[in-house]
Amino acid sequence: DGAVRLQPERRYWPSNPWDHRDMTQRGDRGSFSYTVSPDRSSYTLRLHRALKDDYVLHGSRGAGVWRHLLDTLEDEILRRSGRILSGYVDRWSLEHSGTLPTIVEMTPEGAVGATHVDWPSYPVDDGPMRPGTEPGSYTYSPGADGSYALRIHLHAGDFDVGGDAPRPAAPPHSTGAP
Repeated sequence: DGAVRLQPERRYWPSNPWDHRDMTQRGDRGSFSYTVSPDRSSYTLRLHRALKDDYVLHGSRGAGVWRHLLDTLEDEILRRSGRILSGYVDRWSLEHSGTLPTIVEMTPEGAVGATHVDWPSYPVDDGPMRPGTEPGSYTYSPGADGSYALRIHLHAGDFDVGGDAPRPAAPPHSTGAP
């Protein structure tokens, strides 16, 4: 039951020749299995036949206009995710008297990630963005002066979203008089 079936202008969906219902992802005859590689660069479509071995189709993402479009869209998602991570650093600084999170704290499993269940995900594998150097990952480095480097690694280079973390405002000075 894929997206094609949901589009009103394309109502055709193949039927299972054995039970005459719509084909679905199962392992029995007349159905199919569809898997995507972990990095979403290739797929396998397996048609389960009754009297012969499965019919298997393999495919991969092409490197043409569509690949460029997908990379561009993924990079835009990553830029927005980078701004979210930058906001997490800024919020941490405000809530911790101007102290920046450590590298270990600034991970999905670290203290910052624990306070944000909506940690940005990498659009290719839907897993959380992680420290690293490949596209879809980030590099974070806190500075001693309240500034930090946060670099998001895109398909088309890197995107810097680091800067100076805000510091909490000092409470107003009381004179002691009412």
